[in-house]
Amino acid sequence: NVEIVQKRGALSGIEKQIASLGAPVDQDQLMKMVAGISRRRQLAKVYANRYLDTVLIGELAALTPPGIRLTEVKISLGPVATATTPNASKDKTNDAAASKPSPEEVTVEGLILGERQLLETSLAGFKIALESSPIFRQVTLQKNSVEPYRKNDALHFILNMKVEEPVHG
Repeated sequence: NVEIVQKRGALSGIEKQIASLGAPVDQDQLMKMVAGISRRRQLAKVYANRYLDTVLIGELAALTPPGIRLTEVKISLGPVATATTPNASKDKTNDAAASKPSPEEVTVEGLILGERQLLETSLAGFKIALESSPIFRQVTLQKNSVEPYRKNDALHFILNMKVEEPVHG
């Protein structure tokens, strides 16, 4: 009798836990939720690819100090991704995301104005700022030369950098 009372007490505790969990999840409802999340994720990728160029230019503008003048910015595009699943070709958002190539490399050309002894220091500071950015990686100096500019000298430089993979999907 004591064991029966203990077992019934344990059983009632388990029944209370099951009741607190709520109704069982319907498989169809779960699949609809997964499909909705998948659609929202694809839409977010489309928007990310659409505005990536703007994000890259905005990040460069934010990191560029006042003494540096950018003369040219090139965004090299990588290969165009194609839809791999048969269902993906039916979805217009997948086609839009797959048809736009993703940028892989950014080339920045510019001039550093100021005192001649501070030109190299300014370039090093700019390079460090770009390397610390979460968007850019592998910042390399392609060209670095002092050239006459108006009445003073300026440091002409070309920097190459890769775009971080999670930024563009």
